[in-house]
Amino acid sequence: MTEVDPPIEIYWVSGSPFGWRVLLMAEFKSVPYLSHRIDTASGKQKSAAYLALNPRGKVPALVHGNVIIGESLAMMTYLERLFPEPPMFGATAVEAAHIMQICSEFVCYLEPVINRLSTAISRNKSLSAAALTARHGTLHTEFERLNELLQKSQWLTGNSLSAADLTVYPHCKFLLRLAARPAAVPLNLGLSDFADLYPDLTTWMQRFEALPGYDKAYPPHWRETG
Repeated sequence: MTEVDPPIEIYWVSGSPFGWRVLLMAEFKSVPYLSHRIDTASGKQKSAAYLALNPRGKVPALVHGNVIIGESLAMMTYLERLFPEPPMFGATAVEAAHIMQICSEFVCYLEPVINRLSTAISRNKSLSAAALTARHGTLHTEFERLNELLQKSQWLTGNSLSAADLTVYPHCKFLLRLAARPAAVPLNLGLSDFADLYPDLTTWMQRFEALPGYDKAYPPHWRETG
């Protein structure tokens, strides 16, 4: 990787889908960067030094000289402009719009459901029957839609990897990992037969995991804990 002056610095949390998508973007584009892993248990993200970077106290964050960015999709867009090859946000107006549509749909409809379910699992909290039914319905409706898209092409927006894939994949992997925990059993998510329900989505995930750079961006504590 060619050095960048000033260096690009990425602050991230191991296992967080938001930081993971930024790291994947950097790795797939061969972007040189300084890695700052944040341990949220230490409260570092609430320190004065970090709040100066991101007043919301959220991770990830990207710092490049005087440029400070605090949202993962904005970071991906920034890296795309600095390192346009290979293009992740499309080479034409139509491609760019299609990619942003998939990203926007995911952020609006599926991502909030995954976030809510992951919080319930990780904190061993229960959900009301009504809330669980609603989230279960949305979860599988959106997974079905993604599976249908992948029946037509290798990647979510065609036959080339794009920011849409990088946006969606980390949350899918994150949820499937959490769904295997005992705390997820009462939620009855219906994900134990994920590969049978969504074969094309499963194949896409396997294809994604075979990409060069994937291993380097993989959450390190997942390897440590299995």
